Amino acid sequence: MIIFYLYLLLLFLIINKKILYLILLLLFNDDLFVFLKIGYEMEYDKNYSYIVTYLIRILITIFILLLPIINFFYVLFTSYKYNYPAYKQYYEICVNPLLLPNFDCSLLSGIYAAKTDIYLFIKMQNKFFWNDLFIKNNVNTPFIIGNIKNKKIILNSPINYNKTYIIKPVVGGLGKNIMDFNDLTISNIDNNNYIIQEKIIQTKIKGHFRINTLFNKKYNEYQLLNMYLCLNDKNKIVSNNHNGGKCNEVNIDNDNIRNMYNDDNIYKLSNIFSKNIIDNIIFDALNLHKDLPNHIISVGWDVMIEDNKYFFLEGNVPHSTVFKDDKYFYEKSLNINNLISANIF
Repeated sequence: MIIFYLYLLLLFLIINKKILYLILLLLFNDDLFVFLKIGYEMEYDKNYSYIVTYLIRILITIFILLLPIINFFYVLFTSYKYNYPAYKQYYEICVNPLLLPNFDCSLLSGIYAAKTDIYLFIKMQNKFFWNDLFIKNNVNTPFIIGNIKNKKIILNSPINYNKTYIIKPVVGGLGKNIMDFNDLTISNIDNNNYIIQEKIIQTKIKGHFRINTLFNKKYNEYQLLNMYLCLNDKNKIVSNNHNGGKCNEVNIDNDNIRNMYNDDNIYKLSNIFSKNIIDNIIFDALNLHKDLPNHIISVGWDVMIEDNKYFFLEGNVPHSTVFKDDKYFYEKSLNINNLISANIF
């Protein structure tokens, strides 16, 4: 049995250059070590020592080496969730294990960005990086009046008491630690750095769009990869999936907004937002992507709309794209992963 598994593992590594590439980077590339540290600290909202991060690095490598077995049992118990025959699920994740829903389909593009230029990758985790990019390209973004450092407020512009503000970590992700700006929150926050930013008050649809763009190296062009509309959970400031938001797939071709959990077409896009404003958002997202180096293959843009105005909040690398609870996961992720892989290998 052990010999048979070793044989399968050898075949698995030989025929799958993506996995071999990932394992080699995990073991020997120090820039990917930084990538892992940043990712885990954002995910779990804590600082990890280099020793702990190194252990995580080894454990992930072991996990990847065990993927042939993990994949088998994953499909065995979850195949019913997806609108895709089980035998095809087995085949696709053996040929490309990064399709496994436990992995994010944007993982490869994030690793590629970090490996190519780790210093730029680190800058892109900073809210000020995206704010500067938006201002440079004359794209609307909520105004930042200052920041909080070690619980001390540093204002660059005076507070307008007719407006409301939020605070969010300068470096952070997944919508964590975003709060209304008031005296109470200042006394309760940690010693990390925060920005103080104008709050967009939405009166109709409360949530944000995630617009994912791709640089297609084969055609030397930038294109829309996909769009989601994430709606706020009750009494939540943020609307992403990690904070109870309801993420719905937007199809601009058929004008539908589809609930990915029950497959209902819950809205017609044009009944809520004008076609002109959606077209302008996509146009701006593609132009913003063009202002980044070509090795930034994919970017996820967060955008809010209110009163026929739209505001770019930030960009995300990795971009996060396909949600594992969607029954069409395999159909969508195959196409997206192939597009991203074609730009890397």
